[in-house]
Amino acid sequence: MFVGTRPYADRFSLSLVDLVLLENIEAGERTDCRRVNDYDGDLLAGFTPLDRLLPPQPWTAVWHASRDILLKRHGDFFMISARTDEALAEFRVAHPGEWLGDRAE
Repeated sequence: MFVGTRPYADRFSLSLVDLVLLENIEAGERTDCRRVNDYDGDLLAGFTPLDRLLPPQPWTAVWHASRDILLKRHGDFFMISARTDEALAEFRVAHPGEWLGDRAE
């Protein structure tokens, strides 16, 4: 911790955290989305739920993160944001389906 700083997590708005994550996943450079399908298997294997950072609220989505992927799941739909092009491509290959990014290509 830096000298002279005070912890601020107790005063930080959960809505702002959700907004920052949402902006990254909806407007980032390496993002994609699609509906969950029957052959996804365990979609969240290797992911850590972010519920300690962002406890479930009526206005927030369910967020998960791995080393290279941020994942937002809402019902049968999910969105991802990747740190690298390779991580995005690997996740899409591991979870085949009708990705929205496929329509743009």
